[in-house]
Amino acid sequence: MDHDARPAVAAAACGTILRVLTLLATFAFAAPPDPATDDSVRRALAGDCPGAEPGLLRRVEATADDVPARLALDACRYAGTERGGARVDLEDLFRVGAPFDPSLLTRRRGTDPAAAARLQKEAELAALLVVQAMVAIQAYEEAQAALPELAQSVGDCGPLAAAAVLVDRGYNGPAAAWKAAERGVAAFLEDPEVLEVAGRLVFEDATQAPPALVDAVLIRGRPSARLNVLLGLLRANKAQECVARAATTPAADADRPALDAVRYRCAAAAGDLATADTLRVSLRPPVDEAATILHAQLLDRSGRETDALGLVVGLVAKADAAAELAITIHARNGRAAEAEAVAAGTAPGSFARLSAGTQLLKLREYARVRLLLEGTCEKYGGAHAALCARALEAARAGR
Repeated sequence: MDHDARPAVAAAACGTILRVLTLLATFAFAAPPDPATDDSVRRALAGDCPGAEPGLLRRVEATADDVPARLALDACRYAGTERGGARVDLEDLFRVGAPFDPSLLTRRRGTDPAAAARLQKEAELAALLVVQAMVAIQAYEEAQAALPELAQSVGDCGPLAAAAVLVDRGYNGPAAAWKAAERGVAAFLEDPEVLEVAGRLVFEDATQAPPALVDAVLIRGRPSARLNVLLGLLRANKAQECVARAATTPAADADRPALDAVRYRCAAAAGDLATADTLRVSLRPPVDEAATILHAQLLDRSGRETDALGLVVGLVAKADAAAELAITIHARNGRAAEAEAVAAGTAPGSFARLSAGTQLLKLREYARVRLLLEGTCEKYGGAHAALCARALEAARAGR
């Protein structure tokens, strides 16, 4: 090497070392994460524990008083494979027993009320997340014991009232959780988390749902909670009540299509043809198949056969009830070829095919009956098999 080049190489090497040392020093003396602006807890609340955990760890390591981060991290660990570590941290947190003071985590120690309020809400939601994680692994006794400890840390709040409902629901099913739900809604009427779990209870067990609680969720709950209530009424054979309540349920423009879709299902199930007709015009696809068939049946019973066929024409190949309705309408009007064509598109052994065979037999379309039913009767059972055999025998005799 040229002797004159050595100083330049040495200088370059020293420069590289200095840059590395500067970078390491930057990391070593980097400011701890600011809880007021860090999004780690929000990511955990949104279900992204893998993405949230590194930031949560940095926050916890920087400040032991960062209760939102500690609880969110413990919830993620419960949901994963580090439950032992989560239990140890919770025990330590509960042992201290000091109420959470979000102003201690703000950069200006309480001079930023908005940041403090956000951190308080994060702590409350993270407490709910902890209980949800316990309930998910059926650690109900552990969750029950954690409720008062968490309340001591983050205070009585809507999310913990919602957590109490989840614990009672986990212990003994929906029926055991109504009292907790009523207490929670009464105490925290505007809290979306309480209203959300109350809506889920109505979905599961609308027969026992207190009317005042149903009203509260439909008026103040999130769109998801409102839909759960309406679907719960439908599942409980309260379709008419669903129609009436859906008509007065508030909804933003963006949420209206989903609400109308559920209302349409309820109207069809309730036999409310006028409401079903009105809603059908504005529904966005895809429209519920079962509701569409019920609507078509209502149209047929009201004498609007063409409208009924228009609704089910696209469903006859995949829904037996749609095919049966189309076959019945065609056969009633003497359109044997159309009835046979619809039936031929159904699976051998389907009730729609058997229905077509019996109706075409009444029209004395014996060849069509034989074409549809030959070799299919063994696919039926009981009375249907016997009916198929009689129809096929009659068609053979009638020729």
